[in-house]
Amino acid sequence: SASSSATITTKVLDEGPHDLYGQMSDQVGNRSVCEFIGTYTVDTSAPTPTLALFNPSQSPASSDTPIVQVGNLSGTETLTLYKGSGANDDCSADITSSSTAASDNSYLDITTTSLGSDGKYYFYVEAIDNANNSSGCIGPIVYVKNSTPPDPVVALVGSTPSQSTTATIQINNLDTDD
Repeated sequence: SASSSATITTKVLDEGPHDLYGQMSDQVGNRSVCEFIGTYTVDTSAPTPTLALFNPSQSPASSDTPIVQVGNLSGTETLTLYKGSGANDDCSADITSSSTAASDNSYLDITTTSLGSDGKYYFYVEAIDNANNSSGCIGPIVYVKNSTPPDPVVALVGSTPSQSTTATIQINNLDTDD
């Protein structure tokens, strides 16, 4: 009895898992046992992550390493967080972090690398699942780092002593971000 091999391609399969079985027969009609070959999963759906500031949850803030939360995950994605300097940047900017989502979470908190100087930062994320489907570049979420304390100029208006029962204080040099 000679041995040979063959390759068989299935019909077009729908999205999702498919259990595959095989059975062989020879020229005279003898059939092998029907055997389970394995489960083949068709996955053509791209991930659709969401982006939010987590800690601090609002901007502006003074944190040098804000935490960005990526949500709407299945738990199989590899995530890359990018830091850009403008609203029109994309996922080719500086990589600030790369992580793999945990299988038991629908979100992942990613701590950014140190931002350095005060300013406006734009974060983008790309998620790639196990089938190599890409979300594309999602974002930006904007974070304004402001670690500079206010430096107001304060002065008492009017003279003292006074017969007035209220005092007036003038505050100058206000920063609208403070």
